[in-house]
Amino acid sequence: MRLHFKISQRRLFFHNSPQHYSIDAFLLNNSGPYSVKHSTPQPAHLQKVYEKTIKEYPEARMMVSQSQGSLLTILCRLMNANKVLELGSFTGYSTLCLAEGIKERGSSAKVVCCEKNEEYAKVALQNVKDAGMGEIVEIRIGNALDMLVLFIYSGNVFDFFG
Repeated sequence: MRLHFKISQRRLFFHNSPQHYSIDAFLLNNSGPYSVKHSTPQPAHLQKVYEKTIKEYPEARMMVSQSQGSLLTILCRLMNANKVLELGSFTGYSTLCLAEGIKERGSSAKVVCCEKNEEYAKVALQNVKDAGMGEIVEIRIGNALDMLVLFIYSGNVFDFFG
């Protein structure tokens, strides 16, 4: 029984510790390229941000994978989300994936992102503007927990949490 648990544990792709990021080496090297190759291509603005982040940031592993980004877009569309909350934007790739999923909702569509790191927030905001999503995306700089409390007390309701 104990041996079986150890074998099963090694095969897990997903991690429950904060030391691991969303792009596991196994996923990146094996299933990631396959999924991207056999999926609908992402819009050019998403691809640009993804490639730029990989190229310019050593901490790019914090970014969601392209498959995960596509899933975020699809989930927002399927849920008919109007207002989305995201905690952490890094360079804005996942933020743009969420915005892509709600942009067809019109003027009621909004992605609110809480980013603690001011430098990441500036980069994400520039990427959002370059993608033409400035009307949909709002990036707030500060501690997410403090902002969550403010959202609760101000009566803000979100349709999706990414």
